[in-house]
Amino acid sequence: MRTTLIAAAVLGALSATAFADGSVQLYGQVNVVGVYSDNGLNDGKASTKKLSIDQGNTPSRIGFKGEEDLGNGLKAWFQIETRVNTDDAANSNFASREGWVGLQGDFGKVGLGRGKTPYTNVADTFDGLVDGARNLAIYSPDSVISNRFDNAIRFDSASFSGLTFAAMYGTGETKDDDAKLDNNDKVSLAVRYTAGPLFLAAAYNNETNGVNPDKKAENGRDSTGYLLAGTYTIDAIKLGLGYQRAEKEAAAVKFKRDSFVTTVSYAMGPTTLKGGAIFGSKAKVAGVSQDNSQFVRYTIGAKHALSKRTAALVEFSGDETKGNNADPKALSVGLLHSF
Repeated sequence: MRTTLIAAAVLGALSATAFADGSVQLYGQVNVVGVYSDNGLNDGKASTKKLSIDQGNTPSRIGFKGEEDLGNGLKAWFQIETRVNTDDAANSNFASREGWVGLQGDFGKVGLGRGKTPYTNVADTFDGLVDGARNLAIYSPDSVISNRFDNAIRFDSASFSGLTFAAMYGTGETKDDDAKLDNNDKVSLAVRYTAGPLFLAAAYNNETNGVNPDKKAENGRDSTGYLLAGTYTIDAIKLGLGYQRAEKEAAAVKFKRDSFVTTVSYAMGPTTLKGGAIFGSKAKVAGVSQDNSQFVRYTIGAKHALSKRTAALVEFSGDETKGNNADPKALSVGLLHSF
């Protein structure tokens, strides 16, 4: 009780000071789902079915963001966002999701710190559909990008008639001349265009993870992602379509795959029906197409708003992979509260 009172007093003092000098917003969400899952083992192997309480794919988080007017059209801004695992308290390090400080004005916005990349922001066009056990993050099946960069600088332009540009650079700060390692440099770029019901975007992501100068990746992995995305809204229906080329090189072996993602949602008052799928083509390894390497990841579900901030959700999702004896599936039922 005493600890709680002390924490409340400290937060109150900090908030009073912050609000006196600028504006600070507390925000976040709590998402907990019950998941019935099947790891999908077959071909004579025993499958595992279990019921669990989990975070789903839109993890709970708490954040603070704010700004201060510096005059002459210039503002200082900051954002701190932390993942919170309400089911078991793991992975809850402070500022684990976003940590920024920067300046903004008519030119746009620049920040220093850590957080989501422009590429990830575009990919979230599709992954935002999912709240249950599995996701539609088009980059995740082939692990071609880090969805957040550490030690980063990011610039987001102002809007020019609906057109915006974002660039982000991160360094791993691990340059080693004796071992002939690069700096673990990471670059992410995106351009987005919005015109009424139409949204279009293109993104590029490249990561050099400890590869040596001749780029044979003997000491790490070099990966590149190319992404095209678009959505169109027709009254209560929203359609989405995307394409990704994933390339990576590890242990001097090159991997490449094209994937397509499609989504649809339909709003009926407080209830939104939604579905989507990622279609992965055959993977190429060292220039050779791999038989039975195609996959489909799908989800279908509904989200019902109980209020402006609270929603109930149900989803069924899974994978279908050729040549794989494990096709996992999951049914998720849960609640999400935003604040």
